[in-house]
Formats: sequence, C-alpha cells, structure tokens
Amino acid sequence: MEHYTHFKSFDFDIYTVGRGKNKCEYSNIIYTFDIETTNIIKYKNELMCVKPSIDKEIYQKSEKYGVMYIWQLGINNNIYYGRTWEEFLAFLTIINDFDPYNKIFFVHNLSFEFEYLRSVLKFPDDPQIIARANRNVIKFNSLCGLGDSIIEWRCTLALTCMKLELLADDFNLPHAKLTGYLDYNKGLRNSLTELSKNELDYCEYDCIVVYDLIKYFLKQYKNIHDIPLTQTGIVRREVKKIFIKNKIIQLAKKCSPLNYEGWRIENNAFRGGITHTNYIYADIPIYYCGSKDETSAYPTMLIAKLYPMERFRKVFKSMYSYYINDSNYCKLFRIKLKNIKSRYYNTYISESWCIDDLGKHIKGAILDNGRVKACKECELTITEIDLKLIRECYIIQKEEIQEMWVSKAGRLPKCFIEFILKQYADKTTLKGIKEKEVEYLNGKQKLNSLYGMSVTRNISMEYKIDKNGEWYNVPLSVDKINEKLKEQASFHDYSYFMPFSWGVFCTAYARQALFSNIIKCDSDVCYYDTDSIKLINYQEHEHIFEEYNKQITKELEEACKFYNIDIEKLAPKTIEGIKKPLGVFDDEGVYKVCKFMGAKKYCTSYDGKEFELTVAGVPKDYSNIIKSIDDFKDGMVFNYNTKELYGENYDKLQAFHNDNQPELTITDYQGNTTTYNLKSGICLYPTTYKLNKSSDHEEFLNWYNSVNFHYETDNVVYQTLLMLKNSKIKK
Repeated sequence: MEHYTHFKSFDFDIYTVGRGKNKCEYSNIIYTFDIETTNIIKYKNELMCVKPSIDKEIYQKSEKYGVMYIWQLGINNNIYYGRTWEEFLAFLTIINDFDPYNKIFFVHNLSFEFEYLRSVLKFPDDPQIIARANRNVIKFNSLCGLGDSIIEWRCTLALTCMKLELLADDFNLPHAKLTGYLDYNKGLRNSLTELSKNELDYCEYDCIVVYDLIKYFLKQYKNIHDIPLTQTGIVRREVKKIFIKNKIIQLAKKCSPLNYEGWRIENNAFRGGITHTNYIYADIPIYYCGSKDETSAYPTMLIAKLYPMERFRKVFKSMYSYYINDSNYCKLFRIKLKNIKSRYYNTYISESWCIDDLGKHIKGAILDNGRVKACKECELTITEIDLKLIRECYIIQKEEIQEMWVSKAGRLPKCFIEFILKQYADKTTLKGIKEKEVEYLNGKQKLNSLYGMSVTRNISMEYKIDKNGEWYNVPLSVDKINEKLKEQASFHDYSYFMPFSWGVFCTAYARQALFSNIIKCDSDVCYYDTDSIKLINYQEHEHIFEEYNKQITKELEEACKFYNIDIEKLAPKTIEGIKKPLGVFDDEGVYKVCKFMGAKKYCTSYDGKEFELTVAGVPKDYSNIIKSIDDFKDGMVFNYNTKELYGENYDKLQAFHNDNQPELTITDYQGNTTTYNLKSGICLYPTTYKLNKSSDHEEFLNWYNSVNFHYETDNVVYQTLLMLKNSKIKK
C-alpha cells in the first residue's frame, strides 16, 4: 500500500451502458474504498477512546463522536491511502484527470462510510440513492472530486449479506481480512498517528478482499456495471431473463393491481414466517427435546402450490358463497372476528396482523407474547389459507367477511420451476466438490434468495438525500401509489416481472405447512420458527411428520407430472450418494437440554456442556459465557466487558449517528494533536443486553401460573383472563 502522492497512471478500457439519453461510458477499473475511524466519547470535558473497560453509565452520559484517521482507495489491486478528507478529495480529482469516465466504487458496509462521505462529497442534482431505510444505503452517486464525472458507490455487504471476514472462505478468495491486526481499543487515533506495519496491512487488506470479491463476480458478468446491487438482485436478474426468453414477462402485468384499493389488500395480506415459544415451556429447562427442520420451505411452496394468475378483483357479497370453497381461485379476505378463543396452547393470530384502514384494530385481547390467545374483536386481511387455519385454531363466536377478492389460480411457469429445481440440485450435488465450489455457492445463494425476490415490494416509501447529503423521505400517498401502479402496468416496463401476490401466498402456504403440524403435536411443541419445530416426546409424533412428508412429496410429484419434469429432480444426491428430498421435515438431532424464553430467545445444547445461543441482537460468541442452562434466565445481562470473567471480550456494538459534530481537537495516544471539522460521523460503542420478557408476555405467564392453567379447563381460564383483562380496559 502506497501513499496517494505516489500514484501511478494506469491503462483502462471503457464500455457503454444504456442507450440514447441514458447512454453512459464507464471505465473497467475495479475501485474499492474503506476508512478506519476512531470512536470518541466526551465525558466531563475529556475526550476518550471507546473501550470495553469504561463503565456503562459513562457511555449513557457522554457525548459521542467519530472521526476518520486513514482512508484507503484501491485501483484494481493497487491500494493507496491518505490521512485527511482534503487529501481524499485531492486524490479523487487526480483520478478524474486520468479516468474522466463514470466509475464504480465498491465499499463493504457502505452505510457506515456514507455517514462520513455525505459531509465530504459533492452530489449531482439527483444522487440516485437506493436505501432500504434512512442510513441503510445500497447505492448512491457523487461527483468525482472537482471533476464532473460520476462515481457510483455500491455496497458489497448488500451484494453478499456476509461480514468481510467471512468472504474469503465462502467465496474461495485468495486473500482474507487480517482480523486482529488492529486494536480499536488501543487509544485515540487521528490523522497524525503513526501506524505500524500490521495496522497498515490491516487497512490494505480490507480493500484487497473487496477487489478479490469483484474479480470473482466478473467471472459471471460481462462488466462491472452488470454486477447486481444486492444478493436478491442476482437471482432476480437471472429469473427475469428466463421470463423474457420464455415470453412470460408480461404475466406480472396481468397480476398487478390497477389502483390503491387492490394494492392495499395485497400488502395488508402479506406477513412473513411465525416464531413463538409455547408458554407452558417458557423459561424452564427442557430435557431431550427433538428438532425438526423443513428442507427449503419457500422453494417447496413455490413448486407445489397454486398461485394467483391474474390481478385480484373485488366480488359482491352476493357472490361470496359462489367463490368461498372454489379451489380454482386464490382468495383474499378482509374479515372481522368477534369473541374468539384459541383451541390450542399454540396460537396462530399475531396482534400485528390485526389492522384496518385506520391502523391497529383489536379489542379486549389476551396476548401471549404478541400472539392472540383470545379477544373480543379483531379485524384482519388474510388469504384463504390463513382463514382455514384460523377457523381450525380458534372458537369463533361471530365471523364477518367484509371484503372478498379473487384471482384465477394456477401453477407457476414451468421455466421458473425448472430454475428452482436446478438451484436445489446444485446446492445438494456440488457441495464438497472442490472444483465446483463456485457453482455450489451460486446455487445455494440463489436458492436462499428466491424468497426475498418473491416478496420484494415494488412500491414503498423512498429514502433520499439532497445535494447537501441530508436525508429526507418521500412518503407514499394514494395518488403516488396509483401513479406507480400505472407505470408498473406499462407493457414497456420490464422492471416488474414477479407479482407480489405470489410472495403473499408463498409465505401463507409455508405458515400452513408449519402450523398444521404444530397443532397436531400441540402440548409437546416447545418452540417454532418459520420452518422448524422443537418438541418433546418427539418419537411419539414421528408418524405426523412422516405423513406430512408423504403428502408434500405427493404434491411436488404432481407438479412435476403436470409440467412433464423428471420427479428424480425432487431428490438429488449428495457427493456421498445420499438422497436429499425437497420439502420434507428432517431430524436436526436431539438437545440434551434447552431453554426457550420467547421469539428468537433460546439456548440449546446437544451434550449439556457446550451451549449455542440464539438471542436477537446478541452475538453468538456470548454462548461461551453460559456454563449451565440455569445461567440462561430472565434478567440475565450480557455485559460488554467480559474479559476479566471469561478471558475474552464479546462486544455488542451500538452505533450513534451524530449529524452535528462540533470542531474537535484530538490528541492521540502518541501525543499528536490535530483538529477535525466534519459535520457527521458515527461512534460505535459497546452496549449491554438484558434478557427479559415483554410486559404482555410476563403478564400472561403470571396469569397462567396463578390460575394453574390446564388444557382441559381452557374455557374457564379464558373467562377468568378476559375478566381480568377487561377490568383494565379504559372505557
């Protein structure tokens, strides 16, 4: 790695993207960029480096800042660096003189760098930012220094969904991140801090790994611009080409809603997987708990089931009885339920599903960690698959269908089914074959991205920046939605090729596959999550999963026969010659001991000695601090300063975004002093996590324990719970 003043000129080719007014010329150089920053807190007028040894109260009371002390810019495999933003802008101008064409800069976790760059760079009138949310950036455009060429900044984290340190192994890259070469907690650093060879190597390799990654993708794409922006975009582009080739690209147009009312019913009917802990097993050790896992649940549903093949249309009430049981139609309902009670320990409806046009709509509810155990009234927008499950899972005093929407049902296109089966085959048959590692990884990633592609919302709130790098939102209005739907329905717009309604029904079918088996094992189910079930007395329920496996295999075979596809493709063989049938529930082993405390909050062990931790927001490394299942309990605090107790720090970092940083004069740990004047920055500081229950969940469990809840006395208990709950409702 060399200082940018040692820059050497380079040769490059150019290529053209777009046509007519949209025609642009790009250079074929792989540019990479990264920065290292120092995290600063100001406590009692003293600037300090963020360290695990600092007390939590100090972090809570301190001001927080972040400054850059070195940047790296890769031009192919030549990495240059500088120490100030002024040097960076000067280098961009030098690059623009040699390469006056549009350029693409790749950054791993662009959202982080962007918070600094937005106060440094100059932006065109339309920066063309693509962001999932405020501060979650996938792509944006800027000017190149003092030049007028465009830099298109892209995020390789969005492309891979992997940490930088994992890329070398997963993509078989020649270089790996030099983890451990730079100690972030050593002390304050600034642009004058002398960096060691190890520290400089660490900085250099962060760019080299990204360069290797882009070289990997260029084996599959004709130029740099052609590389998709996201992991889902990889599979979207391939499926889109297949749809165009088979002349079915317009199918999405036929399924697209024409107005806000049709868009609203589809969007309100969408929900993802379901995750929950059975309250009778919450917060207690469970011994010898079996685990069942469904193989590629979403791809299975895309192949086996029927989907909307035209846009949904609203039907008159007089026609409800005609359509309600007609399997030739997919159906969406807006429905009101009154005085409902769950028949089972495990409940299906989530409080978050209960909405109407004005927002939340649920009254007199008994909630089990967000799941509706009983309520006086609720309103939902659901598919007929959900309605069937709700009728099976609840005693319902009154049901009012307020709206019914129907669409002709049919199987998904054959070319799409064949694509799914190929990805499943590549994932299964190529695993472990060294010379086929690229094909294996491609198949695995594409298979995993199918779900994301099928549930991509084509119309959503837009997150933008202005010419000064300031964030603003473009909210959705009815007029805006109608305008976008009109564009989407245009037969000249190929960007919309996958109906959102397919994703709505795919997830509904997956919930049905999971929950229909849960209620058959009801009192023995401890925990479930999207495509897995953890249960006791698992041997007694083997026949339930065997029956399901036969049924889903039969449905998959019927789909293959419909399209004249070889059914052997449903069960490709591994390198060892073992068949791996698609869609079936497999055994994932038996935990010697485990404990479940809520959705995404559990601890398991196969041998009773080594534990695996799954707690949303807590790093997996914290598993090492659990020596007994009794350590995992309500009120447990995952501290950030664990080195004294466990020999190693397991840091969970929280990001503080400072949009109004003052002028900062920083003296580093070597005694060098310099001044920074940058408006925006990020401070990453360690934080704790306390394991606890939501107030509703704790309230429900307290009621359950106080009234000695038993399955046989559900009705009596419900009356008690409702009485208690209703006494708290404000009139």
